[in-house]
Amino acid sequence: MSQSYVCPHGGPNCPGWYVLNVPFGHPDFGRSFLCECASRRKAERLKWQLPPKIATKRFDCFVVLNENRIAFDAAVTYARVDPPRGWLTITGGVGNGKTHLAAAIANALLDRGVPVMLFAVPALLDEWRSTFAPGSDASFDDRFEAIKQVEVLVLDDLGAEEATLWAQDKLYQVFEHRYSYQLPLVVTSNVQWTKRPMRIRSRLSDTELGKVVINTAHDYRNAEGKRAYQDAR
Repeated sequence: MSQSYVCPHGGPNCPGWYVLNVPFGHPDFGRSFLCECASRRKAERLKWQLPPKIATKRFDCFVVLNENRIAFDAAVTYARVDPPRGWLTITGGVGNGKTHLAAAIANALLDRGVPVMLFAVPALLDEWRSTFAPGSDASFDDRFEAIKQVEVLVLDDLGAEEATLWAQDKLYQVFEHRYSYQLPLVVTSNVQWTKRPMRIRSRLSDTELGKVVINTAHDYRNAEGKRAYQDAR
């Protein structure tokens, strides 16, 4: 087990978190880490929050084709790293399994007790906006901080959101925070690479932190795609 997930306390007296004894300037200086016991409890809660359709997406039910094999292998490799680290961006056309791979990563990590939050970006922005509605019990600041700080964040369908200045700014803050602290992130998108905001694109393409892979498989919803997937079963 990695240093970040070792629980140094355990039992009923565990405070749920700890800090590492590292010198000033170390990437983990001043950061708090969830203890293993608290991490597993949090992961179990987050697992129950996944939509049923997402919760069923696993690697063993993904249809692997020549066109999506690179993306599949990259997703499996990412999910196996312990502790999770780095960024993975999966790009490609609509309906070819990018969401399935992102969900499979999330489910594999949650099964290991790693806290993961997964959101479709348009739905995430709608959720943030709803916190400002009259009578809302949700706190935007609390929710925003939780998403910035969660151990692994999965953002599906980046680029499908309404591109308001507010939306772009909030998304950039999430990316910038996770980039600065090198927190694990998985992103899927079918938007042409050059059409993404440069300040986000440059971080996604940083090869020292992660990688970008392309899923070139057909849309499984159309006739050509259906034939390809059926032939592969």
